[in-house]
Amino acid sequence: MSPSLIQAGKALVLRDLRLLWRRRGDAFQPALFAVLVVMLFALALGGEAQALSRVAPAVLWVAVLLAGLLSLDTLFRGDAEDGSLEQWILAPVPLAWLVAVRVASHWLTTALPLIVATPLLGELLHLPHAQLPVMLASLLLGLACLLRMQSAWPAAAFAGLALLCQAGEVQRTLRPSHT
Repeated sequence: MSPSLIQAGKALVLRDLRLLWRRRGDAFQPALFAVLVVMLFALALGGEAQALSRVAPAVLWVAVLLAGLLSLDTLFRGDAEDGSLEQWILAPVPLAWLVAVRVASHWLTTALPLIVATPLLGELLHLPHAQLPVMLASLLLGLACLLRMQSAWPAAAFAGLALLCQAGEVQRTLRPSHT
């Protein structure tokens, strides 16, 4: 009996959370990087509240985008190293579903902590409190869209690899053996 889509997705998310718990330092790396970028911007601009509040939304976006790029490397790397990607090809659930679940769990574990840290980062940059809800909403929507676009390239490469593997398997079955 093959697992349902929900069961396969739940198993993949639980596996991702267990792996994340084992390497907790990697989980906080994007948020700490964003704090570092914000602090460097604040130091570079001289710490004047007026100047910082004018550039705060742009600096927050730059910090979050750079931190997101930092964590993008881990999206499929662990699965490629341990052979899980090959198992995804053989799984009885659609490959697109597994990739979508992986992208969603990656967003929850990397982008969501950055969004949660945004009020603190906004305070460091003297972001006006009236702009904070708009900033949070734009980060929520923007990071979800950006992660989908950024993960499209590795997902497309992985799907191409899956097709090549399946084509190679078909060729091996059709090719007569010379024994």
